[in-house]
Amino acid sequence: MKLKPDFANLRNVSRELWIQQALGHGMMKESSKRTSRSYPERHQVLHADATVACPPSSQQHRETVNEVTGEVRRHRVDSDASYTVEGGGTRVYGNKFLSAAVRLANTSHSRVILGIESIRHKSAKCDPLRDDEGTAFIKLARHILNRAPGLRAVTYDCQSLRTGSRKDRVFPAATGRQRFNRTEHLRQVPPNTHADSRLKGFRQDSESQHSRFDQSYPHKRVPAYGANAALLIYIGYAWLSNSATRAMIDFDPAA
Repeated sequence: MKLKPDFANLRNVSRELWIQQALGHGMMKESSKRTSRSYPERHQVLHADATVACPPSSQQHRETVNEVTGEVRRHRVDSDASYTVEGGGTRVYGNKFLSAAVRLANTSHSRVILGIESIRHKSAKCDPLRDDEGTAFIKLARHILNRAPGLRAVTYDCQSLRTGSRKDRVFPAATGRQRFNRTEHLRQVPPNTHADSRLKGFRQDSESQHSRFDQSYPHKRVPAYGANAALLIYIGYAWLSNSATRAMIDFDPAA
């Protein structure tokens, strides 16, 4: 409870220290090899994605009434949580978080989480204090790039990148024609190329990271109510994960 009022400062300080840790491990730095932005080395690629963290309870109503007995039951409700549609059309109830990380090639347990952010998954009117997923990611990526000029590429969930332009894919009733899909055509790396396949493979690290976070708690539920409290839990997880990375790299004489 004492950390909640200062969660933003804790998040910012942690982010700076994590970036410095990654740089200290030789990540996001210029390579001795000749590389390009379409074919970077693994440690020059940032992988990021968003995940929905489930609160301790999925209750959405503070009171429920048993229609048979008339018994009134009171429940604790996470006021920040709501339903979010994930890849494949699955609806998940909880709070949404964005994270970005980097790791070394051919080195197990070398992931360093660089930044975590609570993002808006409701309407701007209902949640004006948080950025939407796309805005939050761009801010985080630019912040990291300003401190790590050796970063060459960023990979992100393809589905998430397209959700910001759902209107581009619908068929308006007035014309019946599909709108121009900007996110499909404005790509820096052409699809179905060797470079595209290689970079897409790097993105899977973000899925592994979120899976480990979910499995760290019973029933995959974060033991905190509210987006800010859950963000503090995620920051603590990131510190633990990054500390394990530091121990493994320092222990490995080949790293």
